[in-house]
Amino acid sequence: MSVTTVLLVSRTSDDADRARAALSGGSFDLIVVASQSDAGALLVERGIDCVLLDLSDSDDPGSVLSMLRLARDIPVLVLILEGHEELGRAAVEQGADAYIVRAEIDESYLQRAIHHATVRAPSRSALRDSSAHLRAVLDSLDEGV
Repeated sequence: MSVTTVLLVSRTSDDADRARAALSGGSFDLIVVASQSDAGALLVERGIDCVLLDLSDSDDPGSVLSMLRLARDIPVLVLILEGHEELGRAAVEQGADAYIVRAEIDESYLQRAIHHATVRAPSRSALRDSSAHLRAVLDSLDEGV
């Protein structure tokens, strides 16, 4: 079984402890950073399979978009506080793969969410590439008319 490398972007040690405990029963390597700028360097240097982005200390919707730009084809799951489901839904609408309520993190739930996101990632990437190719073909048809 291969190891899934998960990058947690969070300023709170509670999140790191909770994620470490939830991922301890599986084949996961957890890397924790405190900021998106630290995450950006690791996304380039390391083979990150999934990003967990903590939104509990930020209501800035731009943080999701900037992480999605950094992560490119790497799935991004966002962590939210209980009662902030609207923030989670907005993150998914912006392109995050899923949102997870921090209080609900347990071994089974987090491992399953990461697994589903990483399994879907190649299909999402292929769909994006196909869409870009189709857009380029259609744009070239307009030039010939």
